[in-house]
Amino acid sequence: MKKSHKFLWLLCVIAACFASCHHTSKTASSNEEQAVLSINSSANTSCPYLTSNAMGVPVMSWVQQDSMHKMDMQGMSMEKKKRGGMNMPGMSMSGTGSVYYAIFSDHSKTFGKPMLIPTAMGAEIHGEDAPKILFQKNGHILVVFAVKNPHPGNPYTGAVYYTQSFDNGKTWTTAQHIIKDTSSYDQRYFDMASLPDGKAAIIWLNNSKPQGSTLYFATLDGQRGISEPEIVAQHACQCCRTDILVDSSGKINIAWRDIYRDSIRDMMYACSDNMGKSFSTPVRISADNWVVDGCPHTGPSMAINNEGLNFTWFTMGGGSGVYYCQKTGSEMIFSHRQSVNSLPSSRHPQIVALPNNDLAIVWDGGVPYQNQVNQRIGLQMRGPSGLLLGTRYLTPDSVNANFPVVRVLSNKAALVAYTEGREGMQQVKYRVISLQP
Repeated sequence: MKKSHKFLWLLCVIAACFASCHHTSKTASSNEEQAVLSINSSANTSCPYLTSNAMGVPVMSWVQQDSMHKMDMQGMSMEKKKRGGMNMPGMSMSGTGSVYYAIFSDHSKTFGKPMLIPTAMGAEIHGEDAPKILFQKNGHILVVFAVKNPHPGNPYTGAVYYTQSFDNGKTWTTAQHIIKDTSSYDQRYFDMASLPDGKAAIIWLNNSKPQGSTLYFATLDGQRGISEPEIVAQHACQCCRTDILVDSSGKINIAWRDIYRDSIRDMMYACSDNMGKSFSTPVRISADNWVVDGCPHTGPSMAINNEGLNFTWFTMGGGSGVYYCQKTGSEMIFSHRQSVNSLPSSRHPQIVALPNNDLAIVWDGGVPYQNQVNQRIGLQMRGPSGLLLGTRYLTPDSVNANFPVVRVLSNKAALVAYTEGREGMQQVKYRVISLQP
């Protein structure tokens, strides 16, 4: 591992210890909210993803592991160490698994019977690149997932596939490669969203290079298949997730981490007003000027409310931790960033907008516990314009939890899921939480 990465890890541990002595945010007590539930207590599960079906009912997808691989509970998998990825406190699990999904019951506040997607087998287990499921208004269901695809000179490349159901999940199409170009050997870190014309929009990073990947955009039109990809950007950071959001007007918004001016790894934004035929010139969300020789493995998140487009992301440029900003109007002008959590170990943020236009942000961050550093899940509430309302933690220090995802149920409640590691096992946990600041 490079010296700079060792220094970053040490900095994360020191910061976590400092925070444990000085933080004043409260941890939710068990009698305030629903008890924590496991999606499958008898299996290794990870990579939760939350969405809603065509009727607006919450749905969660996840990966159930096929076989166990060596894990490093103090920071990252053996795979990431070989890649030279940044080492921060946390946990990760390598290997492959099968993709499942389940539908949430508002009455019982639990998910129903897990349903296997038989054509989404061998999915790579990677919280930053989790499989995703999309329910479209025309009744189509789309699942996109990544698999390992070792390439000469780079054994850690991947391939992205998609499978569809046109009969409400009863049958699924054979998985198809997301790109027709046979010379493309690496696709990862994808996202997708529904378009007003009934198609699905998909973005992904393509063919990792020494100095970045190409960010592609394509549309999927049911049984007609996927379109030829359009280039959104050509120097994206290779191992950070991307984010796509389509607003009520049909405008396509995309955020990602870029390699700016050869060495700066800052967040970028581009949009399209013509259904993805062309995109605006990418602009930086915030001039963090983070110069780092390595990928942070944590991408941005967006949410829209009546004030504008809201962003949250991780950086260590000009400060450290998770940040928030807002873009209002049609101009490429972003508000000055605000700190959500200043720990260098704080990462994997997700942001959602409530019906009343308030905002909820979740993330994971390091906290010392006994002789180790765990990750815990944080929740921060902000008003429609970004005004800070309150911060608290959803998991105790004794629990090692990361990669949180969140889905709003009402102005007062949300569904949160994450991966918890304990005694060599990983399991997807979830519960309904209060959104009262």
